[in-house]
Amino acid sequence: MSWADCIGSFHEVHQYGHLVGFRPNYVAGYRKYAVREIDRLQQRWEKMYYEAGCPAAIPNGTEGLPEAIAALRKRVEAEKPSFDEWVGMGKEIKRLDTWLNRARAVLAPLVLQKERESGNDRVAPQWGLALASPMEPACSKDRPVQTLVVPKVARITAARGESEPLHIVVIPGEKAYPDLLELSHSPLRGSQGTIPCANMRWYRLGGQCDLLQRTNVLRVDPGGPMGLWWVVDVPDNAAPGVYRGELRIGYWDHACSSLPVELTVRDFALPRQPSLAVSVGLDSAQVAHVWYHDRTGGLNAREYWPFAEELLRHRLTPRELLADFTRWTDDAPDFSAAEEMLTRAELEGVRPDALIAARPDQLVAMAQPARSLAQALRHWRRPTGTDLLPTYARPGDRLPEGLLPWQLERSIASLDDATPTGVLSPAAEMLGTWALCPAAVTRLSEHYSGVPLDRTDLADAAAMHEKNLVWRLTQAGDVESVSLRTAADDYRPIEARMLGWLAYDYRVKRVFLEGSGTSAGVEARPAASGLLYYVEGSARGTPAIVPPAPSVRLELLREGLEDYEYLHMLSQLQRRLRNIHGAQKYTRLYRENSVVQPRSGAPHAVA
Repeated sequence: MSWADCIGSFHEVHQYGHLVGFRPNYVAGYRKYAVREIDRLQQRWEKMYYEAGCPAAIPNGTEGLPEAIAALRKRVEAEKPSFDEWVGMGKEIKRLDTWLNRARAVLAPLVLQKERESGNDRVAPQWGLALASPMEPACSKDRPVQTLVVPKVARITAARGESEPLHIVVIPGEKAYPDLLELSHSPLRGSQGTIPCANMRWYRLGGQCDLLQRTNVLRVDPGGPMGLWWVVDVPDNAAPGVYRGELRIGYWDHACSSLPVELTVRDFALPRQPSLAVSVGLDSAQVAHVWYHDRTGGLNAREYWPFAEELLRHRLTPRELLADFTRWTDDAPDFSAAEEMLTRAELEGVRPDALIAARPDQLVAMAQPARSLAQALRHWRRPTGTDLLPTYARPGDRLPEGLLPWQLERSIASLDDATPTGVLSPAAEMLGTWALCPAAVTRLSEHYSGVPLDRTDLADAAAMHEKNLVWRLTQAGDVESVSLRTAADDYRPIEARMLGWLAYDYRVKRVFLEGSGTSAGVEARPAASGLLYYVEGSARGTPAIVPPAPSVRLELLREGLEDYEYLHMLSQLQRRLRNIHGAQKYTRLYRENSVVQPRSGAPHAVA
């Protein structure tokens, strides 16, 4: 391969792949390719321009676009451009493609206005609906979305039991004025049944680019695009096939802008209980401290459940779900309130082995902590059918004395990445499993992970102390590619999405999330790993009983965990079909799929 093969240009490898050390200027071939690409750009522009009714140039939208295409054509028609000039033209073609995507979104309201009838009883809409990548949560004026497209139909695909989002951008027209718009959607109807509107919901991207606020109205801002998220939850019993519906935005008594939606439901279901145990720190006392203005004592079940439900719906397990609702006494713990919480959580598909039986500060208060902890573990073994984790100690937590060896061995100690080798907390010395950042667990190199090599010495220290290792992720300080950072300037959505991929790639079975939560308008405090936003009270200081708002990273984290389920099911099928080859493979694949994902009868339509 030549050095030129590594440079973005118009060449093809077979033309001069045998040449090494210099860059030939294949003018005839490059010009032919460039002219073809420019003709394609010109056709895209003319099509959208005439569909919109040949409007005047729109600043920051279409202004200067036809001139830029004409200027590029002149560069291509030069007598003999240099090789570097061809490379520059290739980059310009990519830039113009992105510009055309945005121009199509800007012209969307004019296209709709021309297509719809105008009259006394109908008012043409002044907004266009475009789609953007979920990896681009922000759509502010100073940070325009780069992936805007305006499809005729929004097509999505999902398995039964899966949730799928659409990142929608509302483009105000020139005549739009500030007002409240209604967000609505029709049921998704297919030949085998209907997915009701109750399975769909709208979110507005809040002032912080990562915040999603549940709503069915939108205040128009004529100054720039506005971001929305629309999510559909596919029922577990939905029949496979194609479902069609429509998303609408407009005034209550006027015509709407609409976007058709086509959902394809696959012929298999994701397991209700997650295959990957992801444990999230949701400390009831910390949530109360943030949500109720420094109130102590924790949350009651009614207050706590919206936080737990939001996490469970995203395939995450709130770690302290049972520990915080057990009434701890020296004689016999009372589990009645915790049992009610477990009953609720089981309906959402909780992963029991991601729960802990007690927090360290609860055990310290016990006269006989080992006996109380053993009672709790025996009690929960019956309803869950599995062994809960005895306890999870964060850095700085104090552990009680007298815990039994098997309780210590099965408990988790979270270690700070910066802990120097040989200087360990008492919890780290005592407990049998360490939760470390992925860089330490996998012993990645400094060049690959961006984490100083001395932190990976923790893995060597764990081996020396005969400790098991699991993954721990925080809001900052982890491997660049898998940290879930809170700051909007540093956060990259791909970091949340790829957690499921990396967990599968490294055969990880358990992940612990912890860190700083974020309240709208207040400083960050520890709770729920920063995946939820907590609503502040009124100006008078009274608490607002409002469900917590999810974040974009929480939605993308669920997407990554659903990807993990796909990969996990495929690996199961691969093991079953390891010795099968040839034409029998498809038949066996279909047969074994019904074994991996057993059905409770034939799928039927959703009412």
